[in-house]
Amino acid sequence: MSQPSHIIFIHGLSNQPPVEDLRRVWIDALAEGVVEDQGIDLGAVGVKDSFVYWADLQAAAPLPLC
Repeated sequence: MSQPSHIIFIHGLSNQPPVEDLRRVWIDALAEGVVEDQGIDLGAVGVKDSFVYWADLQAAAPLPLC
């Protein structure tokens, strides 16, 4: 039996959108793929994920997702 996989997304530098918005951007980008890479749907292959921010400054509120 194989070990479960887990990805930790770390994002930072300057102010960022709320965590769930930014997480969705990352998940969609991984699923989309580029050039010869077909992408990966983490949920479909059983990969769990979590998300943390690293910031070089303290922001009063997250930026809106553009």
